[in-house]
Amino acid sequence: MFASFFKNKKWAFWAYSGIFFLIAINWYQTTLNVRINEWYRAFYDMCQNIDRHTLNDFYTQMKVFLWIAMPYVVSAISERYAARIWTFKWREAMTFSYFSYWKKVSKDIEGSSQRIQEDIFRFSRTIEEMGTRVLSAAMTLFAFIPVLWGLSSNVPFEFLKKIPGSLVWIALAISIGGLI
Repeated sequence: MFASFFKNKKWAFWAYSGIFFLIAINWYQTTLNVRINEWYRAFYDMCQNIDRHTLNDFYTQMKVFLWIAMPYVVSAISERYAARIWTFKWREAMTFSYFSYWKKVSKDIEGSSQRIQEDIFRFSRTIEEMGTRVLSAAMTLFAFIPVLWGLSSNVPFEFLKKIPGSLVWIALAISIGGLI
């Protein structure tokens, strides 16, 4: 399954450039998520002290949000499209790989070609969904480690205050537990 796509010279460009693009766009979305998180802090701090700010400050914050949100929407659509194309190319590589085995079967099995197509489709869809979610979750976790580390000192529970970066360790444990 993996060799038909990643080790075949015909599909190597799609395999490796697709993975590189998906990782790069996930990294970009993660940086935008961090910027949105910073914007939330600034915006809600402004809302909390509204008497010290003007309507122009509000509009400025809205412009900042648009400059973050618009590229995020475009990158999310691009990521989804690229992931679908990449998965389709992988399906195509696996189908051509298994086709040679299917032709050699001496016994005629009704619907076997459709079964091959459906099984490959399910496998590739599962890999696409799990891969993009795990990649996004891992990047988000690592991007927010400095934020969580800084917030760990403000935890109201004394036993957690004694552990340096307690929120990081809790988030890591929950992430690994969720992955398992």
